[in-house]
Amino acid sequence: MAYHISDFQYRQVASKYKIRDAYARTMANNLAQTFDTALFAQGANITASVGSSATDLLATSVEKAFSILESNSIPKEECALFLNPKTYWTKLMKIAKYYDASQFGKPSVPQGAHDLLYGVPVIITPQIPVGTAGTEGDDIYRNLLVHPSSLIYAMGRKGVQIKEKQSESLRVKLIADIMYGVGYLNANAGVRILG
Repeated sequence: MAYHISDFQYRQVASKYKIRDAYARTMANNLAQTFDTALFAQGANITASVGSSATDLLATSVEKAFSILESNSIPKEECALFLNPKTYWTKLMKIAKYYDASQFGKPSVPQGAHDLLYGVPVIITPQIPVGTAGTEGDDIYRNLLVHPSSLIYAMGRKGVQIKEKQSESLRVKLIADIMYGVGYLNANAGVRILG
């Protein structure tokens, strides 16, 4: 990823650190989103799946995902639930038992949105991919309930690198780069939750 800034603009920007910092943060954030998207795309390799494109996300589907993990002897307390914002707000939060304290005496999501669900941290991210057309549905997100041993990654020692390079045409090129690799290690240490 790179931005070109003319020498004139660069002289103005160079004296204002916050503007240079804003460029750097924007590039780093874009690269982090690219990394997250690549990592979550590996969720297609996870064997177990619950939910379907034909129905809304049901509480029984979420509970089945947890039971699959426990059947595979995966410690629930080490897992995380990654949901797309659309799935979280329009599907999961439509299930009354997750927000209505009158049903069980206390809400299942005790501290409000994005907290814990059945003791597992809930992380909401727009980098969750849409499922594979034909098998998982065209507008169905592949949400993941995963253990750290299911998806793996390797990243260069320096993480995101940002450099300034003088180039031709009286301009400066700001370059951001990241080196990483992603994969899956244990396809049975997670569950795809389609919704």
